[in-house]
Amino acid sequence: MTTNIEARVEELKTQLLEEIQNFCRSQIDTWSQVPKLALKANLIKGFSCGRYAFAHYSQSWPVFSYDILGLQIDLRTGELGPPEILDRIQLGQLSTLLEHLRADEVVRLLQTEIDS
Repeated sequence: MTTNIEARVEELKTQLLEEIQNFCRSQIDTWSQVPKLALKANLIKGFSCGRYAFAHYSQSWPVFSYDILGLQIDLRTGELGPPEILDRIQLGQLSTLLEHLRADEVVRLLQTEIDS
């Protein structure tokens, strides 16, 4: 049986995920730079698969480098998903997740790879 407090926490979690989704979408201009930079970094580093190739070919950025088929950002829309993975995120993971959703940091990472 769900208590009122549990229901309220779930409601707040849903609201927080919606705000995080809005944050991702708001960075679409920066996210749209990622496929081209990922291809460039991929060619320079000689990777044939992985996060950079995935970003270029699928137009999706894996949020966590160790989980290429997990949570992703659609680089065409800025949408975070897939929804079934979002549903499994725990409240305590939201802060860590937010740290990985900064498009400017992703572009900076790729540019560093290209320049090094």
